[in-house]
Amino acid sequence: MTAGVHVGQAGADRPPGRFVRLQTQLGIGFVVAALAAVALVVISLYLTSRAQMRQAIRERLHDAVGIAALQIDAGVHSTLTSAADQNGPAYLQIQAALQRIRDAGTDIRFVYTMREDGEGRISFVVDAETDPDEVAGLGDIYDDASAMLEASFTTLDDAVVEESFYTDRWGTWLSGYAPFYGPDGRRAGVLGMDIAAAEVIARERRLLWVALAVLAIIAPVASLAGWLLGRRLASPITALTASAERIARGDLSHRAPVGGHNELGELAVAFNSMTGQLSESVKELEAEVAERLQMERALRESEERYRGLFEGVPVGIYRSTIEGDLLDVNRAMVQMLGYPDSESLLGVDATMLYVRPEEREKWRNLAERGRIVARVEQELYLILMFMQVLIVGLNS
Repeated sequence: MTAGVHVGQAGADRPPGRFVRLQTQLGIGFVVAALAAVALVVISLYLTSRAQMRQAIRERLHDAVGIAALQIDAGVHSTLTSAADQNGPAYLQIQAALQRIRDAGTDIRFVYTMREDGEGRISFVVDAETDPDEVAGLGDIYDDASAMLEASFTTLDDAVVEESFYTDRWGTWLSGYAPFYGPDGRRAGVLGMDIAAAEVIARERRLLWVALAVLAIIAPVASLAGWLLGRRLASPITALTASAERIARGDLSHRAPVGGHNELGELAVAFNSMTGQLSESVKELEAEVAERLQMERALRESEERYRGLFEGVPVGIYRSTIEGDLLDVNRAMVQMLGYPDSESLLGVDATMLYVRPEEREKWRNLAERGRIVARVEQELYLILMFMQVLIVGLNS
């Protein structure tokens, strides 16, 4: 028989379900994190750039409407008092100035002047537009002006730009307004300038496409970098796992590779130390098992020799307790006493086997006084039938 210790089987206690390697998990995790980071950065840059671009458009519109207001001849403008003045020389002069302002700017769609009528309503005066379907006539009420313009029109004394797009019957716009003054310093009207929201949105859309292109270029690179980083970080743990599996299969001579001066390196050192201690423990256990097997083998051999001697000796031998209960008898004893089998003899009190029962009482007294250490009395007594008969005859 060969002594040995079974260490275990790799993967025997692995939980049920699909197994996914740590390298794959970390790789996917870093890829997702990289993509999320890149997307977050690109989106943040896009939103910031869009806000900056819209602010730049507002600032440009603010400057443009403020400078354009200075080109309006307030004296001529003040002569336009009724619808009959539309298309007159004064009207056409102001309209030509507004058209030059419109055509000189970029993305400017409408340029027009306004003032309050006798009822405090905002009304159009001159419009640079000539299309009959688009032009606002002299004296037309601007009844769908933005809330900001309606709230500030009466007190407007400097150039302002709408905070966001607003919609009227002509479309959706980003508009700026600036007052212009007559020679007497009194406000003669307000110049309005509209940039179509579609133009601004088109610019923002182009910016979005640029952001998406940047994302499409950076995302694969970031994904590859994240995948490689995840696998690199997981490689020491993977190597340690492989070492643990080899040791679980019984290769206690294997040692895990120690790499890097970090917690993983310390873990590998501690793992190797544990493996060394386990190897020594297994060797000691194997030696102990081998020694115990040898002792058991020697005991079995001794028992076999004892049994062979016990059964093969041509004299009667029995074994009993101190109280006299027979524990075992050999074949010779059964035959000498004339019993049919050992079971029949084992039911007899051991005292009955003594020629002189007082001899057994003497052995019992010695055992009770501690002179005999064993609690089980082992007695070897040779009873030969012809000697018993002879003794009985002599005593009679």
